[in-house]
Amino acid sequence: PNLMTVVIGLSIGFVPYVARVVRGAALRERNMPYVQAAWLQGQSGVSITLKQILPNVQPIIVAQAVSSLGFAVIDLAAVSFLGLGVQPPTADLGLMVKSGFDSLLRGQPTEAIVAGAGIVLIVWCITAIGDKLRSAPRLQVDGLRATLVTRDQTLPLLNGISLSLEPGEALGLVGESGSGKSLTTRAIMRMLDPNFRVSGDVTFDGKSVLGMNRSELRHYRGN
Repeated sequence: PNLMTVVIGLSIGFVPYVARVVRGAALRERNMPYVQAAWLQGQSGVSITLKQILPNVQPIIVAQAVSSLGFAVIDLAAVSFLGLGVQPPTADLGLMVKSGFDSLLRGQPTEAIVAGAGIVLIVWCITAIGDKLRSAPRLQVDGLRATLVTRDQTLPLLNGISLSLEPGEALGLVGESGSGKSLTTRAIMRMLDPNFRVSGDVTFDGKSVLGMNRSELRHYRGN
């Protein structure tokens, strides 16, 4: 067997798992109100899938793919170690472990240790990246402040608002009338009047909202 044969074999094992997770997330998103609203607007199924559902399940797809890659590296090394995967002279960590195992019996453990450590390091890095992608919030607000500047005075209305939203998560702002719920939402959406001064950090999909241009804001707001 060559490398392509092994890759195809591993893909047959991992793709159904990732597809099942993504399908579950897509079915959950399909029942969300924004999808129903798109149906009522007359959008086609393809348009809703590509423009509405896919962007919301994309973080899940990336995180699952990266996580599965770590297991695939281990499986590739295992089948190569057993002689069922990549064959010499193709370079492979599993073959290095196998060769080092023979040397280990002769009192020369360096090759096996280095190859094993390489596999552990690669899998650890992939897992760390997957965890980071999985835990990254879609909307992150840190220290949001809004100040109303008039001719006579400066009124601080929001002071240090912080919150985060994961993909698919809903957050409710609760408070008395006039406590700043609508003001907070409009500040996050950058929909306040020009006489407001907004500071802090608002990040959506890794991009600063406060630095977006008009076209990016239209996409961010969904219109």
